[in-house]
Amino acid sequence: MTVTAIAEMIDEHDTRIWRVLEYYVGEARSNEDFSKVKSVGVDETSRAKGHMYVPVFINLDKSKVVHVCEGKDASTIESFKNDLEQHKGSSDNINNFCCDMSPAFISGINDTFPMHQLPLTGSM
Repeated sequence: MTVTAIAEMIDEHDTRIWRVLEYYVGEARSNEDFSKVKSVGVDETSRAKGHMYVPVFINLDKSKVVHVCEGKDASTIESFKNDLEQHKGSSDNINNFCCDMSPAFISGINDTFPMHQLPLTGSM
């Protein structure tokens, strides 16, 4: 359900709903522990028309989203690594990446997680 639909249903302004969501998502994220994350899947989805992408990183062992950011370049992999480490995770624990054949993702993984060198001709 969209924030706009919720706001209309409860007769509240959508900016208040967004503030509540941001607060509780921030609270939940502050308590995350990614120390056991070992297998990661990453793919992007389009946020809006005009090539605005949102990569989604998944803990494949738990089928749980662990990181979402903006962009579609190699820096999104670094963003994931930074977030992983801010939540008690370690890049040394990651033993498996699953991604499409995006050269940006592959080069980002190769640069940011050098022990996981992926071939530039396919996905792992």
